[in-house]
Amino acid sequence: MYEHQSIRKLAEVLDHGDKFDEFVLFNKYLKECHMEVEEEVLFPILAQGNFSDSLTFRARIDRVVADHRLIETLASNLQRWYGSGDVVLVWQRMPLYFKLLVEHNATEDSTLFPRWDEISGSITADSVKEAKNIILSFGKKDYLEATGMSRGEFEKTFG
Repeated sequence: MYEHQSIRKLAEVLDHGDKFDEFVLFNKYLKECHMEVEEEVLFPILAQGNFSDSLTFRARIDRVVADHRLIETLASNLQRWYGSGDVVLVWQRMPLYFKLLVEHNATEDSTLFPRWDEISGSITADSVKEAKNIILSFGKKDYLEATGMSRGEFEKTFG
């Protein structure tokens, strides 16, 4: 959820003006780090939760993963359009990208993440190590820059 707060702030900044290089770096973080942590660590754990509505809940997770593919496709299109010189189309569609992303994250925050508190502490403790490995593979410096997290907060969160 910390990352979602950072993403909301970045969306406000990147959605205005010609900052396409920053968008490309942001999208790289989003795809290679943020979504990776969600899909490889968080969602599998949540999907195994013993909830009274487990089937419905798993379907929600599947929809969120499908949203990730939609957001990735739009980002790819934006980069392709920019590369072909269709800058007007890029800046017409950029607000849609950030609107979808912010709405998507709000859905995760309200429908998926509250269930995290119902997962066993030993499972969640191991997940922090897995998330840290993904972040380190992405690059700690790039992660801190993308999220705005301080080194101290990183160490406190991930050890």
